[in-house]
Amino acid sequence: MLKRLSTNRELAPYVAQVVPIKIDTASSAWQEWSKQHKADGNGIPKVYVVRADGETLFARSGSLTNEQLMQLLAAALNNAGMVLGEKDAQTLVEVTRRFQEFRNAGDPKSAIKTLRQAKRYLNKAGQVSSYAQTALALNQEIRLLNETAKESISQTASQVEQAKEQNEAEKIRAIQKYLGVKDQYSDLKSSKSDLTKIQSSIRKNDQMKSLYDSVKLLEQASLAKSDSQKSRYKDKLEKLIETSSFPLIKSQAEAILSQLKE
Repeated sequence: MLKRLSTNRELAPYVAQVVPIKIDTASSAWQEWSKQHKADGNGIPKVYVVRADGETLFARSGSLTNEQLMQLLAAALNNAGMVLGEKDAQTLVEVTRRFQEFRNAGDPKSAIKTLRQAKRYLNKAGQVSSYAQTALALNQEIRLLNETAKESISQTASQVEQAKEQNEAEKIRAIQKYLGVKDQYSDLKSSKSDLTKIQSSIRKNDQMKSLYDSVKLLEQASLAKSDSQKSRYKDKLEKLIETSSFPLIKSQAEAILSQLKE
């Protein structure tokens, strides 16, 4: 039972970061509480410090002096993660909603972009360093996307390795697959290293390295919208058609060039 917290000046900074509660040991609420949080000793009062995710950080019988309470709360807060205010929580709820919406729609790139609004809350691992429910909800969404990204990147890596021993068409398909996966997940912290490894693998194979630059040019040219972009890529495609030794690259370049000239 957290009977009462003193509000003197020394304790104020610590008390401001916790929610004090008092539970009657004769109530049904106490029965449920005591099942979840086991305390040392049988006396009263019982003092608990419980983290936002329900983890018991401290549970012991006996009253505490102001100094003991201050030391206890200071130690507990060091393990409590980031403390979120109401505005912080609202921000994370909205980011989680949009992130989940895009992830479920199969649009990881847009989902990752929504994290920009929560950038100040994310640690180096790309997670929110808080145990509040709003933070845990977003962390779970990020974990699910990380798992999807890892599987997709792993499949792409295997396809690239297999393509090295296959024909031009398979090499092009593998490179296209990589470029697509890279476009989707390049801004995801957990994916950067694995994506870099695949590109390095492609660059170490002379034929795939040459194809990579050509395939990338073809994809960029196919997305040209403005007149200036079309003009720039027309010149590049004409040069590619003249210099490339790959029949499929030439035919694809000719098809895109024809579209740009329309």
